[in-house]
Amino acid sequence: MSVRYKYPHQAGENNREQQGTRMRKSDMNVSTFIQQGIINRRSNIIIERIIHLLFRKVDFGNEGLSILKEYSKKGRVVFGSFQSSITSTLILNNILRRHGFDTPELALGNSPYLLQMVTGLFNRIYLFIKDIFSDVDRTHISDEEYIKDVVQSGHSILIALLSQKLFISNYLKERPDTLEYLLSIQKNIEEPIFIFPQIIFWNRNPEKTKAKRTFMEMRATGDRGLFSGLFAMWKSITPAFVRIASPINLKEEIELAGHDDIKHLTREIRSRLLETYDYEKRSILGPVIKSRQEMMEQVLYHSNTLDTIQLLMKDEGLSEKKLRRNAYKYFDEIAADFSIITIKYFEKTLRFIFRKIFDGIEYDIEDIKKIREASRKGPVVIAPSHKSHMDYLIVSSIFYREKMIPPHIVAGANLTFFPMGLIFRKSGAFFMRRSFKGMKLYTTILKQYIKTLVSEGYSIEFFAEGGRTRSGKLLTPKMGILKYMIEAIEEGYASDMVFVPTTINYNRILEENSYHKELKGKEKKSESTSNFVKSRGLLKRNYGKVYLSFNDPIYYSDLKKQYDTTGEDVSEIADHLMVKISEIAMAMPVPIVSTALLSSPGRGFQKEALLGRITHLVQYFSEIKAPLAKELQTQDSIAAQLDSILDKFMNDGIISDIRDDRNTPDKNSMENIYLLDEEDRPKINFYKNTIINHLYPLSYASLAVLMCSERESVPAGDIEKIFLSLRSLFSMEFINRGDEDAGLVFRNSLQFLQNEKMISMQGDEVKIHDNKFVELRNNASIIQDYLESYYIAFSTLLPLSSKTEKKELINLIRKKGVQMYHMEEIKLPESLSIANYSNALNYLIKSKMLIETSSGKKEKILKVVEPSNLAGIHSMIHEYLLTLNIHLLKKRADIIPNKQINERNTHLSDKVH
Repeated sequence: MSVRYKYPHQAGENNREQQGTRMRKSDMNVSTFIQQGIINRRSNIIIERIIHLLFRKVDFGNEGLSILKEYSKKGRVVFGSFQSSITSTLILNNILRRHGFDTPELALGNSPYLLQMVTGLFNRIYLFIKDIFSDVDRTHISDEEYIKDVVQSGHSILIALLSQKLFISNYLKERPDTLEYLLSIQKNIEEPIFIFPQIIFWNRNPEKTKAKRTFMEMRATGDRGLFSGLFAMWKSITPAFVRIASPINLKEEIELAGHDDIKHLTREIRSRLLETYDYEKRSILGPVIKSRQEMMEQVLYHSNTLDTIQLLMKDEGLSEKKLRRNAYKYFDEIAADFSIITIKYFEKTLRFIFRKIFDGIEYDIEDIKKIREASRKGPVVIAPSHKSHMDYLIVSSIFYREKMIPPHIVAGANLTFFPMGLIFRKSGAFFMRRSFKGMKLYTTILKQYIKTLVSEGYSIEFFAEGGRTRSGKLLTPKMGILKYMIEAIEEGYASDMVFVPTTINYNRILEENSYHKELKGKEKKSESTSNFVKSRGLLKRNYGKVYLSFNDPIYYSDLKKQYDTTGEDVSEIADHLMVKISEIAMAMPVPIVSTALLSSPGRGFQKEALLGRITHLVQYFSEIKAPLAKELQTQDSIAAQLDSILDKFMNDGIISDIRDDRNTPDKNSMENIYLLDEEDRPKINFYKNTIINHLYPLSYASLAVLMCSERESVPAGDIEKIFLSLRSLFSMEFINRGDEDAGLVFRNSLQFLQNEKMISMQGDEVKIHDNKFVELRNNASIIQDYLESYYIAFSTLLPLSSKTEKKELINLIRKKGVQMYHMEEIKLPESLSIANYSNALNYLIKSKMLIETSSGKKEKILKVVEPSNLAGIHSMIHEYLLTLNIHLLKKRADIIPNKQINERNTHLSDKVH
């Protein structure tokens, strides 16, 4: 803790002498305003001890503490408090001492305690009598001089910005605004003065309309004395805390003002501080909470809803009473019922669960600051990737923990099962059906509810992918909810909107086994109370560390300048959000190890070779400046993570020690060799796919180089053509960053291969190093499962000449895949993926080789219309797979004669055809 410097008013306290040449208290004459602002610890010592005892749990948030630590070293500190009671000041002092900061010497505009007032009165009477009998004239010190003396000596002060006493005196021009003094002082000193907005939140109770307010409900902010403060904390479920906001730099304000009118600048700064107060309340407490009844009236009586009802009465001949009853039912089915009490207890439960199943949840406090700052411009829309049910729970928990109101979450109607549906609804979730095509009234109610949330300023969390990814990679975005929110801005429900792309990065997820089964074709189990109870066993495992990553906020007003948003199509904005989400996908230990395992040549592997492969991948992430977990940033930590993950994979039966295989001869010579279980490859393939959007350019480039490996040197342009061909083939699979970036991505990938000494480049010519085929093949095989999935799908389609229902066609492809796998025409069990088959069909539809029509029901009918083009792509994929398998055989050239290799190549070619 810094040493407290004593001012003239404390000269006689504990017989301590003043430092320097400052005047003694007996030689000074200060105004009542200054005298009442002096924090005299002798007068307040009893109350300070009481406050220390009763308010010891009140603290800064993480963000406020980091702000104070950052700026307090850069200049002079002034706290701009939005409370004026001395209780509030002493609570602040107590927290500052706890964290080692200097405490304010002045609290200007505060209302002192009675004991301090009495002490001050006796002190003035004593000085008055002393002046009568003394020949010494005490020097009068102006308010500005005294404040300047305090500031220049390096001590902090506090000013009450909402003090009624100060407002009246300032308004009647009895005394200048304290901010004027500070601006005048700033003009005469070099070091900047920082004004830190400071608010005590006695609880987290959202501000409510009268219809929502309950009897004796305690507001979160405002002035409170000792007893009312204690009562407010006692009445509330949520804890009190002190919020420190980003400071205003008076030196910068003077430089930017462009004029010397101190009074005008004072009014501008005071206005900004008051705006900060409103903004902080809004970001922490949320907008004014309306009752569910009020929200219902806003939605159901809106002209959009009434017009739809009239239209349906006319078109479908339904009665107005029935339609209004349906509208009420739909609203009741959709709407959230926000409760801060539920959120408080639910968050406590979540913290307990998270501590049990995760090794911590990490995030950057600077990201929270950016989100809070961005929320000034409009409603915040959190747009996360969606890998697990844990996603929305983690986001809401961290928001609450960082003193921000959790967002309203767009949730599927499948989550309304008891008891979680009730808890989710009370925590801010609102529910939508998975399909409501043709339900005009339902669509209107949902759309109008979302527009009302936007209008009221609520933050919203929606998953652009629509549902959880079963494969691990990002899905093609759905447009519905995004379109509704954009419509709200275009129709004037809010002036702007802020999108925050978000990624929750896991080592392992709770749904690992269920996703594995669904990808193999098993029907998804619907969420229910019984399944919820059965799933409690998942909470007995540990799933590693979680990293929560936020990309920079994106303003809709900026997106409008970049993309056409006037029509119905919002796909460009959706794609932009997906790119920003993919950018912050972090390479975690399990995904990196899984990628290295899956791309290794063969079922068996040695730990040393695997470690080298992991190091290569980590180096790639470092060079492309992609996010990398802390655990992978040193060689020692990489080795430690590998040991830990291999142990866990062995416990789960994903890998085994070769010495445990009963068919292994001479087991003593097989130390440090492991086997990857073929059936469990799809499980860990999920984790590889979480980082595939960073890895696929490396895989494309490596495969393209291998395709040209028969030539001694090859023009880079030939390799780039193959790279772009792969990019086009998998346009429905991976997140592409725009055609204009494709060339740059290719060149960067080629440069990395050169840096790793896999190739060398002389001008435009590329030469492959003979001893690097294995490494190139490992890189290329990262996308082998996708190549095989597409090969299965196209092999199924080629013989078909008739129209086929999409659902039946997927089933045919699935059966064909199983057959080809067992006949060893494809190698990888993870290629038997329903998600990949669907994307292969979507690629053909987009390329107009397959047409999709409707049967009049929900089913889609598909028919091949360009069989020659389809056969050409099928042949191209065959060549890619053949190249991968030839180089797999080259790996064994030192133990297998060339003649046998050639024989195997011929056999492989026959089988693939």
